[in-house]
Amino acid sequence: MKHMFGKKKLWFLVVLLGIALLNSCSTGEFNFDKMAGPVNWKPALYLPLAHGNYTVQDFVDKIDDPDSLLQSDSNNLLHIIYTEDSIYQFDAAGMVNFPANQTIQSDAVTVNSVQLADASFTSAVTLDALTLAVPSLTPLRAYDGQSAQFPSASANNAGSYYPTGLNSFQQVTFQNGTLSLTMVNNYPVEVSATFTLVDPLNPGTSLQFVFSNVASGGTQTQTVSLANVSLSDQLRFDLTSFSTPGSSTAVPIRLADELQLNFQITNAVLSQGSVMIPDQDVSSTSGEYTFSVNGLNNQPVKVFKTEVKSGVLAVDVNSTVAAAGRVRIELPTAMKNGQPAVFDILTDGTQISYHQEFDLSGYTIDLTQGANQNYNVLPYTSSVHLFKSTGYVNINPTDQVSFSADMNNIQVGYIEGDLGQESITIDPGSFQFNIGGLSNLNGNVQLPNPKLSLKVTSSVGVPATLNANFKGYNTDGQTADLNPSPMAVPYPTSRAAGTITDTITYDNTNSDIVNFISLPPDDKIEYSGTVSFNPNGPADPATPNFITDQSKLMVGLMADLPLEIQSQGFDINDTLDVNMDNVNQVDSVTLVMNITNGIPLDFQFEMAFIDTVSGTQYGNPISSETISAAQTDEQGNYQQPTITQTEIVLSPEQISDLNQSNGIALKVHLASPNQGLTPARIYSDSPLNVSLGVKVRANLNN
Repeated sequence: MKHMFGKKKLWFLVVLLGIALLNSCSTGEFNFDKMAGPVNWKPALYLPLAHGNYTVQDFVDKIDDPDSLLQSDSNNLLHIIYTEDSIYQFDAAGMVNFPANQTIQSDAVTVNSVQLADASFTSAVTLDALTLAVPSLTPLRAYDGQSAQFPSASANNAGSYYPTGLNSFQQVTFQNGTLSLTMVNNYPVEVSATFTLVDPLNPGTSLQFVFSNVASGGTQTQTVSLANVSLSDQLRFDLTSFSTPGSSTAVPIRLADELQLNFQITNAVLSQGSVMIPDQDVSSTSGEYTFSVNGLNNQPVKVFKTEVKSGVLAVDVNSTVAAAGRVRIELPTAMKNGQPAVFDILTDGTQISYHQEFDLSGYTIDLTQGANQNYNVLPYTSSVHLFKSTGYVNINPTDQVSFSADMNNIQVGYIEGDLGQESITIDPGSFQFNIGGLSNLNGNVQLPNPKLSLKVTSSVGVPATLNANFKGYNTDGQTADLNPSPMAVPYPTSRAAGTITDTITYDNTNSDIVNFISLPPDDKIEYSGTVSFNPNGPADPATPNFITDQSKLMVGLMADLPLEIQSQGFDINDTLDVNMDNVNQVDSVTLVMNITNGIPLDFQFEMAFIDTVSGTQYGNPISSETISAAQTDEQGNYQQPTITQTEIVLSPEQISDLNQSNGIALKVHLASPNQGLTPARIYSDSPLNVSLGVKVRANLNN
């Protein structure tokens, strides 16, 4: 005869309390090891089954595991924490399409005028040569080194004289300039003279210099224009007329005395010829190039400053000038190591075409210095320079220097500016929202203080507003919308801030999150939306937008659901398998419970004996008394536990029903305090003291 009430059949009584705790505050991870113990059965005995002092944490594994959904905060309040590392990423480099290839300058200079360095040369009419050319003065030759009366004289064609030191050109045609002749009279008498410049290689050239009444020891200068005058280096000067009043007394006669002739060419510009070229700027121009820069949706943006990561300035030069020179491109607002950008391409006078590329990497370009606008403008200057020649160079009026400067393959690493009031669309997506045991609750359950936070990691220095849409789906196909308010997107306010991480939080003040979580959205959450940049208006150079070519906006998600359960009642259903030997020998079984409850939830359980295959229920369900919630204040803060003593008696009929079943359908009904108006805050250190016993009466006649 067996007097044993099988352990497996008894365990469902013990499990009832555990199930209630399990589903009300966790994801289903309970440990009953503390409550298990050996049981020895005797007829008509009261058997203490288990006794223990516990906290919620004793029943819930892995609270401190960082991978667990269930976490405990600094106040020991339990939270369900759900995270998605990344639900959206935006590469901000596409906010500005800086032109990669642009011709910033193209120019052609006709070198039809070349400056001639100021040139000087000399000549002289000695008294010795003059006495040979003017017969009336021939007698003076006998008094060389002596004193004698200087006779009066007047003569035409008094000889031809040649310059010395004329080596700045061989043959030229002047556009303009002046030729000055200064005569210094070293004769002992007053002189008047007319000199005519004669060029046998240019028969049409005739320039006269007339000097009148130049006293002994005196100086006089005469100047003529060289405009449209052609000259060679074969010049001579004819003394076409000479006169002197002579002297009334004896004067020193020295045949070496001379009329000194000093020639000076100044401000001369040549149109052609063979000439010694001095250093000179042929042309110099300045201007500005305006970039056309597009951003999002191909709308124009304003760039104030940019840093070039890579690229070249390609300069092409064609020169027909037979002189060495230089073409210079200057970008005064492009700086590197504190110095403006200056790019020179050299010509040697022997070839025509030249190409050179200059590295633009590392230059910071200020684009705010335009004459008419403070954005997208690159000022430049250009010049053509000829170097001093070491020999004669042939200059032709058709000589030309043409050049172009192109920015090629430009990649910018940093941009400041006004990137516009534009929007981007967040591509729709979805993610699974697994929030554990909450999905198994049946009834109106609310978590009054949930938070859905978007973790924003941003290196995009542009203010923005997020208009997000979230729609939750439960496993029955029902939906709920979060309906969040527009929120400012965290962003770095200075370049020095680098990449910042901050959160956008949706709570019960700016969204319908309470209803959203109450759905619950345990199937999936769909998201979409827009990000609007510069919602408060344009940026200016004082507070610019800024991005780098690596700037990104990345969004992750975290749901923080504090276990502050608010409900007038909700149920948890479960089925327990049972497999026990015949218990006809048992007349009655009574489960005795003495519970000190520090958890602020009322709970009551109901069980029915069933056949899990056919679904047949045996007898009527058995209900427990209500186990009262811990006492709380009006805010739901724990005050003190409640003590509940209760018994559940199985009648012989119920024992028979139990014997026929292979499972127990269990329903646990829970409610938060104050008829569901006060939230039940579930803390990991909430106390629970449990004493369990069993009264068993055996039928000794069987």
